[in-house]
Amino acid sequence: MKLEKIRKNKDNKKKIIVAISAILIISMTIFGTEYIEQVKDCTTKINVYIEEADDLAKYGYYDSAKYKLEEIYDNFYMNRPLMGHINKKIQAKIKQYEEKAKNKL
Repeated sequence: MKLEKIRKNKDNKKKIIVAISAILIISMTIFGTEYIEQVKDCTTKINVYIEEADDLAKYGYYDSAKYKLEEIYDNFYMNRPLMGHINKKIQAKIKQYEEKAKNKL
């Protein structure tokens, strides 16, 4: 009789652990998917800013292009992982526009 109770308790504990694990996996999947969607959305918006800056630079508006890129920092500063990834690209473009503006003068 005691042996049966012990087995039932072990089975119940295993079921509880499996249920908690399933809940955690589902939660992580949902939040992970949402985060990926947010990153994709931010990346798309940032790429639009970069394209607009390139268009401005194409017509010689290097200062405006530089400010357009700096707006990315203002609008997306909360998304640190994404900004860390794209920061080098933005900084390189800003330097490029500054050099072109100097050469234009």
